[in-house]
Amino acid sequence: MSAELSRLSRRTLSGVTTAARPAYDPAGLATGIVHLGIGAFHRAHQAAMTDAAPDVADSGWGIAGVTQRSTDVVDRMRPQDCLYTVVTRNGGDQLDARVLGSVTSVLHAASQPDALLAALSAPATRIISTTVTEKGYAATLSSRTLMTGSPLVARDLADPQPHRSVVGQLVGGFAGRADRGAPGVTVLCCDNVPRGGDLLRDLCVQFLEHWSSSRATEVASWVSRHVRFPNTLVDRIVPGTTAADAQALTRRLGYRDDALVSAERYGLWVIEDDFAVGHPRWSANDVRLVKDIQPWSEVKLRLLNGGHSLLSYVGLLDGRETVSEVMRVAWIRRLLDAWLDEATRSLCELPDGLDLATYRDQIVSRFANDGIAYRLDKVASDGSLKLPTRVGSTASDLMADGATAHVAALTLAAWLHYAEQPGTVLDDPNADHIGEALGAGGGSRALVERLFGSHGIAPLPAVLQDGFLDDVATALNTLRSRGISAIARLMA
Repeated sequence: MSAELSRLSRRTLSGVTTAARPAYDPAGLATGIVHLGIGAFHRAHQAAMTDAAPDVADSGWGIAGVTQRSTDVVDRMRPQDCLYTVVTRNGGDQLDARVLGSVTSVLHAASQPDALLAALSAPATRIISTTVTEKGYAATLSSRTLMTGSPLVARDLADPQPHRSVVGQLVGGFAGRADRGAPGVTVLCCDNVPRGGDLLRDLCVQFLEHWSSSRATEVASWVSRHVRFPNTLVDRIVPGTTAADAQALTRRLGYRDDALVSAERYGLWVIEDDFAVGHPRWSANDVRLVKDIQPWSEVKLRLLNGGHSLLSYVGLLDGRETVSEVMRVAWIRRLLDAWLDEATRSLCELPDGLDLATYRDQIVSRFANDGIAYRLDKVASDGSLKLPTRVGSTASDLMADGATAHVAALTLAAWLHYAEQPGTVLDDPNADHIGEALGAGGGSRALVERLFGSHGIAPLPAVLQDGFLDDVATALNTLRSRGISAIARLMA
């Protein structure tokens, strides 16, 4: 059916009547932002908020999006002049649609490295942002160190040009800016990484320390003087758009859009107010500029992201497929409440202006939104990277205060039990190591030690190395012997 409809482009934009259109002419939009990792999340979050900024056109805040290896996004967006639709799902059959024009171009880093370097080095580029997922930074997150032995990083450190790793690309851009006398630039890490700005700065510094180029010291000096790395927090649920969903939305919209993304209505972006050369006039309803991101980050990572992880592993073990489906299971809903209570007790400081009771209610209603088919297997990915920061930090602060962290222990046990199920294919950068740990035998406590011990695959803080790991092993034993129904009976 979609083949019979006009495909979204600048030529057909005037005929769109079922979605709001840009308040400016996309053809005249200049580029001021380069974004590494232009997937669905960026298009529904940062690009949408920038599109709505009143000065996006007047101040040239268009976005050059970059995809690293796959050409899928390029193939979807270029024929549409980089226009695409964001559909917000409000529950049931309610939706709103808006065409965005904030993306000015899409680059394929693997085949267009020179164009990427030119974009990163351009004087008009004032912000470089990233959503490459936790594993995309080639870093050991527990120690926040660059994996210098990673093939892409090792190649870049040996200085063949152009660079291929994300950190190498950033450093190459900084070197190009120094050469051109370009102004400073702000780097925004927009992944779910605690203090991601600090992490990216540290990784760039480490890269420069190991870089074989004779220019390393010069570029390091330029970076220290001209580059800002404010920490950020991003929050919006953006499920993958399935073929069936895209077909249904196409019928409702009446035009073809191969780059369409759907998202929940809620959206929040918190950024530390430390920019090198300005930023768009984002709406205060969507973007909060703060002095310190830490309280916001802890609330979101522990309550929302930790709750998501809990639901994913418990839900998958219970045979569920989506987050909203899990929220209709009474005992799992009570388990989520128990997690929110536990995570709340772990918080040391609340963000200014945040009503915690309202925030918790929003989490529950967002998870229950049946207009968003957020698949549990997607939420469950990269557990070895996510769980130490989401769940381990919660347990660590509780145990340090002499409190218990039973739901945290159950969450880690549920991940391990999910991983060891026949047919499970882990989407995790440490999948091979986890598989070896699962097959090494020795009982539940030995497995827990191999995963979360101080020298494990996903090491947890010292305060958790004794009693808490025992709790994880006990919960894993329960799941192994009695299945997920044992937790259901416990929460009855």
